[in-house]
Amino acid sequence: MQVMFRIFGLFLIIFTSLTSASAAPRPLENALDAVQQQNWQAALQIAAQDGRIATDIIEWHLHRSGAGTAQAVSRFMARNGDWPGLPYLQKQSEEAFLDAPTDVVLDFFQRHAPLTAVGGFAYAAALLAEGKTEQAHRLAQDFWVAAPMSYKVQQAYLEQFADNLRALHEARLREMLWLDAHASAEAILPYVSSDQAAMATARIALRKGEQGVDTLIAAVADELQNTPLLAHARFTWRLRAGRQDAAMALLAKRSQSAVFLGRPEVWSKGRKLLVRELISEKRFDLAYQLASGHHLTKGGDFADLEWLAGYIALQHHNSPTIAQVHFENLLLKSETPISLSRGYYWLGVAHQAQGNDEPAQRSFRLGSDYQVGFYGLLCAEQVAVPMTKGLSQDVSLPDWQDAGFRQSPVFQATILLYAADQPILAERFVTHLAETLPEDQLPQLVDFLEEIKQPRALVRLGKRKASQGYVYPRPLFALHPLGQKTYPVATELMLAIARRETEFKDSAISPAGARGLMQVMPATAKAMAQKLAVDYSPDRLIRDWEYNAELAGQYLADLTQRFEGNPVLVAAAYNAGPNRVDIWIKSLGDPRAPGVDIVQWIEMIPYVETRNYVMRVAESLINYRARLGMPAQSEPFSVQLKSSVFQPLAPKSE
Repeated sequence: MQVMFRIFGLFLIIFTSLTSASAAPRPLENALDAVQQQNWQAALQIAAQDGRIATDIIEWHLHRSGAGTAQAVSRFMARNGDWPGLPYLQKQSEEAFLDAPTDVVLDFFQRHAPLTAVGGFAYAAALLAEGKTEQAHRLAQDFWVAAPMSYKVQQAYLEQFADNLRALHEARLREMLWLDAHASAEAILPYVSSDQAAMATARIALRKGEQGVDTLIAAVADELQNTPLLAHARFTWRLRAGRQDAAMALLAKRSQSAVFLGRPEVWSKGRKLLVRELISEKRFDLAYQLASGHHLTKGGDFADLEWLAGYIALQHHNSPTIAQVHFENLLLKSETPISLSRGYYWLGVAHQAQGNDEPAQRSFRLGSDYQVGFYGLLCAEQVAVPMTKGLSQDVSLPDWQDAGFRQSPVFQATILLYAADQPILAERFVTHLAETLPEDQLPQLVDFLEEIKQPRALVRLGKRKASQGYVYPRPLFALHPLGQKTYPVATELMLAIARRETEFKDSAISPAGARGLMQVMPATAKAMAQKLAVDYSPDRLIRDWEYNAELAGQYLADLTQRFEGNPVLVAAAYNAGPNRVDIWIKSLGDPRAPGVDIVQWIEMIPYVETRNYVMRVAESLINYRARLGMPAQSEPFSVQLKSSVFQPLAPKSE
């Protein structure tokens, strides 16, 4: 009962903190200020005024900074084994076990396998001290081959386990080279043959783009000239140098087998770029050869390359049966709604091309289960499935105060962090909590976050669950107060852009300099402020979301006018700039034109970021219309993508 009173008390504090600028800071808030100064003793003492959970939050920070003792780390992880970020915390803390008593080291690492070379050494040394020689040697060998390490740690391994590691030096060198752990690779060079050292030196120089690589390559022994490590370095060097045809030729030759590639996965980024370039150049045979010859078995790159191979077979080789195989391969290794719906849609299209209507409809029906995604909406259109239920704000949620998670320390930490004005850190805890909650408690967690008005946390929770294969539309398309304002463009467009840009983070600043809720570039913001006859303030862009949205709304109105209200072109222009969109219209065709397939047009956008951006905004538009309780558009989704549904609204004065 005391725990429940404490939770309700803290819940009231959250509202006080969120609604009153003059609310007194919580002790935890002051303690976190001390953390910023690395004053751990003061931070712990201040946090204690807010209870054990608050103290543990400070300890969590302390251990993640690597400032804790081995004994304290061990106690913390035993007490808080369900907290977020523990793998990182352990990595940061493992050095503390180098000087810890043997029994402490053994007890900890028997419960938590070491994650770093330092931790591996500490555990192996402790096992050796206990007379467990064989286990110690196996552990040391595993880390020696696989783990990057500082020169100091390397020397510790060599001093303690020299005889057991001698035969593994070249294996370690190869692994460090594949990882691009250049410092670790260079540190082991004195312990390998001169031929291996010459190959490694050439590989590192190629990867770093250094001068004089031809001389270094010439110094490599003949038997190592063809090693996958050196071939991959040559491949990436050619890509950087703009020698695309030479890179394609090398990739085609190496793709004859997985052995020739060495590590198929490290070639994938360049492979995808080249395949798309070949498609744009209409060199479809080589494009298919490179796309299908990836030798991957799983992962996002596997899905992308199987899709590309299937797309080329279907659209450019008139081989729908071969395309079907690739799309089925994609589905076999897909788990997320975005990948699954994409696979089902294109599998359905491949079946249609073969005249197999029943399998096509089956594929589209399966894909329509994922209407939170772009391709799920296209699948639903094919089989006339209505919009997913459960998005409306009118649908009531079960009360969070009856939830089983309310006594969870992770949930209590979430409440404390919100009360201490730490929303970003609170999101970390609440989304982590969502990962392990039973599905029937997720609506209650959503109820909690809606009650305290945390749209960013809701979106992140929805995405986290989607990555686990669980589709929950309501948090995925959380509402933000900008949805209650009036702008010169449609409300759902404002929400869709803000969600995609920052997940509703008011203070976001991108590496490129875009600022605030809707990531407005300063130059654009200044121009829009002048147009609206309001003062321009860079600081307000990240401090005042309403100001940010006002300027972004005007910019979106300009884009909708320029591109005649087409949602695809407006979204692409907001992300990549209107001038680039004009270039794509010239190279890919105008997606609004009758003869241009809008789905293929989007898939062929050269920038992967913009390609994904357009799909995510497009799917959000439909879902936000449902979320806002607006009537569905009379036109099918694919028609809306080609149409002019977002003409700018008239100014209020008109």
